[in-house]
Amino acid sequence: MTATAKYREYQPGGIIIREGEQKDEILLIEEGQVEVFKSGPKRDSKNHKITTLAGSNKLYDLYQGDVLGEMSLIDVEPPSASVRAVTDVGIWSMDRLDFNAVL
Repeated sequence: MTATAKYREYQPGGIIIREGEQKDEILLIEEGQVEVFKSGPKRDSKNHKITTLAGSNKLYDLYQGDVLGEMSLIDVEPPSASVRAVTDVGIWSMDRLDFNAVL
């Protein structure tokens, strides 16, 4: 995989995936921490009201070994959330064609 994957680095605050912006790649976090967040308030499906976590739109954190963007290889919908680097982050990326070739 490393022969076809591309390595990228992001500084804290760097946007890795932007909500609604089409992606066609799978990403593997080599090192660092990222946060997944929605650009607007999220809906609480049980109560149908707007809620946030600690006053922000953060959904959760991901760390070394976690995978991002896998849904872009399954469907053609744009990402439903954004991903931002919390620390210095190193990520391996592979587009759909390279991923299929590896499989």
